[in-house]
Amino acid sequence: MKKILLLVFIILLSFAVASCTQEIIHNDDDSHLQLAYIDNYTQLKFLIEETNDYKNRFYPEVTTDGLESDGSTNSNYSTTNVQVQGIDEGDIIKVDGERIYTLSYDRFNVIDVTTNEMTLQLSKTLETSRSGESYTYYQELYVTDSYVIVVGQRFSYYLQSFDGDTKEGAFIDIAPWYYYGLPETIVEIYDIESLVITDTFTITGYLSSSRLINDHLYVLTRQDILIFEDIDPRPQITHNTDTYIQPYENIQYIPDASSLENYTNILFLDLEDEMNFQLKTYLGQGYWGHTYVTFDSIFFAGNSYNFNEETNTYESIGMLIRYEILEDGSITFGGFQTYEGYVINQFAIDQYDETIRLVTTEGWGEDVINRLYIFKLDFNEREEPVLTLLSLLDEGIGKPGETVRSVRFNEDIVTVVTFELTDPLYIIDLSDPSNPTITSELEITGFATYQHPWKNDTLINIGYETDSNGRIIGLKIALFDTSDLFNLTQIGRDVTFLNGEHRQSYSEALYNHKALLFSETHDFFGFAMTRFQYIQTETFSTNVYLSEYMLFDVDTENAEAPISVKATFSHQHFISEHFDLNNDDYQIIYAFHIQRAVYIGNTFYVISNGGITSYDLDNLSIMKDELLLLTVYS
Repeated sequence: MKKILLLVFIILLSFAVASCTQEIIHNDDDSHLQLAYIDNYTQLKFLIEETNDYKNRFYPEVTTDGLESDGSTNSNYSTTNVQVQGIDEGDIIKVDGERIYTLSYDRFNVIDVTTNEMTLQLSKTLETSRSGESYTYYQELYVTDSYVIVVGQRFSYYLQSFDGDTKEGAFIDIAPWYYYGLPETIVEIYDIESLVITDTFTITGYLSSSRLINDHLYVLTRQDILIFEDIDPRPQITHNTDTYIQPYENIQYIPDASSLENYTNILFLDLEDEMNFQLKTYLGQGYWGHTYVTFDSIFFAGNSYNFNEETNTYESIGMLIRYEILEDGSITFGGFQTYEGYVINQFAIDQYDETIRLVTTEGWGEDVINRLYIFKLDFNEREEPVLTLLSLLDEGIGKPGETVRSVRFNEDIVTVVTFELTDPLYIIDLSDPSNPTITSELEITGFATYQHPWKNDTLINIGYETDSNGRIIGLKIALFDTSDLFNLTQIGRDVTFLNGEHRQSYSEALYNHKALLFSETHDFFGFAMTRFQYIQTETFSTNVYLSEYMLFDVDTENAEAPISVKATFSHQHFISEHFDLNNDDYQIIYAFHIQRAVYIGNTFYVISNGGITSYDLDNLSIMKDELLLLTVYS
């Protein structure tokens, strides 16, 4: 008996030693030399453990006791301000020639505007999966000739088991977090005529981004991976009542990647071909900072952090991954490249001809380095698409200590704003992609967070005004002439909204380009602005909020004041006329903060969660109609 026990001990010891010295084995993916694929659950678990040994959030000590199974520029209505013309981006408000479609938390509203009076056609709540055990909210809208597409998020307190059942009833303790199951991204597709849901898709993971190219919808989700017994870690998608679980062999990753943490799921949906869909899954870093989409490519840019035992510090590694969009709309891996620094937003990425341009910023103080990368779309020996480095400009973009604050590519040029105490605006000539050259710069106060190319080779910059110490003192708008690459100049004076004492000005447009409305046809642009003031006297103190929509005229021929305020709009009257705010009900106040403005034909609409007001574009001082929404679903 002792000999048998000894033999068993030796066998177990040999397995333990083998497991400690096991090397990572990659299964080469036939679709691309740079890819590998997952073979099974055991390999997935091992890969994650080996590449994330300093992270513990994926390895909870879990007990399952008590769990029971169970837009067009030629139209007469406004469109969303997007990065690439012809590629729509989801937003909380969309219009067509007859309706306004809005999202407010978990509510989807459709307003008919075909008559003189606005009428609410539909007001629908995104349903939870089980009352009390999940919560939901809407995030994005799209409108096509045939469909209205509404994208939302559901957090349900359950997990999927290997046999397809669900485990409910108790949270999973992942110290120091508490995890309540995997979130789901929901895509509801409505028939545009009847406003009846025809199809529903549910994909595991948080909504990361989405795009609509003609009748091809792309929805991207980020999915955490939980490794513990009896829970299936693979992505899954449900179309109406049919559920599809991604096979392990369809989960791809880059063997050279330094960190394998999360799934990126890409749902391709052909809206006109019987709702045919494709699900791509990439195993990689935990978070893609930004997504950039062209007519033939989807790019992910983000950073992962690896621990360097020699320096006892974490090192950042940037990775740009491309998926190629084929002629039928389906996608396939299209190569990757690494970079130093981080990308501030999607506008710092651009594809032009056969090159990919990327602006990054890295470091603080005297260690700041700003870089311009130009990669070439190339092919390897098997004629598979890859990205190769064509050129790098890592000197001259910004003064010492200045980081990148905004970027805008425009064919053969890129304009870059850097900032520490002042705002240098640079023009970089990209006509020779192998030799990018800084041709002009202009120093002004403040810094822009968004740049918008305007007609006649001009550029509208929107951002912050600062004092001589670099402290933000308000919002600022300026117009620049970019027609001469070697002589960048500002046209006329700024438009500023200074904070003043105990005041602050804020706008969603400072970080979300979709919050801006532009119309070159009408020579105007606009965005909502919230101004906050703290008032204190001997007897009381209070916060006062003023939310207005600011509409600006643009006249590039006006050398003194090319940008001026055309009109301002507020929904404050809704509050004073319909609500008694004896106790400062901030929920009601926030409900009437302006979100967007749109136009249909000759009518201008100002929209908040609580209501809509309309005006004639020829006489914006007089309100035509109003529709109170808050009481409908309060």
